[in-house]
Amino acid sequence: MSQQMEFSESSHERSGYTSGGYAGDPNYNYNDYSSGSKGQKLSGYLVSNAPGTGQRLALAIVSLVLWILFFLFVVAIIITIGAVNQMIEPFLVIGFLIFTSLVFLINILFNRKQ
Repeated sequence: MSQQMEFSESSHERSGYTSGGYAGDPNYNYNDYSSGSKGQKLSGYLVSNAPGTGQRLALAIVSLVLWILFFLFVVAIIITIGAVNQMIEPFLVIGFLIFTSLVFLINILFNRKQ
């Protein structure tokens, strides 16, 4: 049966019959992606390197958590060791301020509009 179908389809093609219904009418293929087609709609998405909203939120949350942990670590060190050796306190405070400025800088650079 499939051989008869193939034969009948090939006989239609030989006789000039197209799927358009009229003899001699060209069979347009709308899935043709050649560059010669006029009015062809581009179906690709533009790839952007800009961070998404979820990535911005994740960076903000992770930055805040790390900042709080580092703050608590610095306070704990100052309370426990600072009483014995007060020379460490300024270095811990300066390190904390540098870490804070880096957190702000990274978040500002990551969230700027491009």
